[in-house]
Amino acid sequence: MWTAVREVLEAPPYGWTVIRADLDVREPSVLEGVLYHIENSRRFVADISGNSASVLIELGMMLQKDAQSTLLLADEQTFARLPADIKGAICMVYREELRNDPNEFGAWFAREILARKHFIAMHGGKALS
Repeated sequence: MWTAVREVLEAPPYGWTVIRADLDVREPSVLEGVLYHIENSRRFVADISGNSASVLIELGMMLQKDAQSTLLLADEQTFARLPADIKGAICMVYREELRNDPNEFGAWFAREILARKHFIAMHGGKALS
């Protein structure tokens, strides 16, 4: 999924620089590295499927900085269990089986991101996934 999101957002017409915080860890600690990326990014992408505690903590930090700049990805089962205040955020819901097919997930993401005009309006920004 990471590769599909990166390929779509780095390609035209977006041309974003996409960084995954857990693959670009900054010193002196993981938390400070995540905070660095959040502070220096203009858009955020988080897949909250499965409700990983660390992803939810990072999501809280992203929403605190700029909720309008945060895009949530969630499979249908996770989305059904989300609290209403998170469901109201910019959220793209996908079928769980798309996780097993990177090409199909990429095609789905490319189609769906087009409908998120507010989110994609800032070309050349950075996304955190």
